[in-house]
Amino acid sequence: MGADRGDPPSGADSIQPGLHDWESAALWLGVSPRLVRELWAKRRLGGVKVGRCVRFRDQDLDDFIERNRVDPH
Repeated sequence: MGADRGDPPSGADSIQPGLHDWESAALWLGVSPRLVRELWAKRRLGGVKVGRCVRFRDQDLDDFIERNRVDPH
């Protein structure tokens, strides 16, 4: 992630705040779109359905990152 909370990761200038599709969410998390789909299917990553499409809010992605944080010893 960028320096300030909520900023897109460096090198991800194409990400816009708001709702993200599979590819944009994958870029935000630094993973593949396939992994984002798997996380959604396993209900490990929250999102919203807009019609038949799935979209992810910035907060959904940030919450996922926080829930999976591993603290050093």
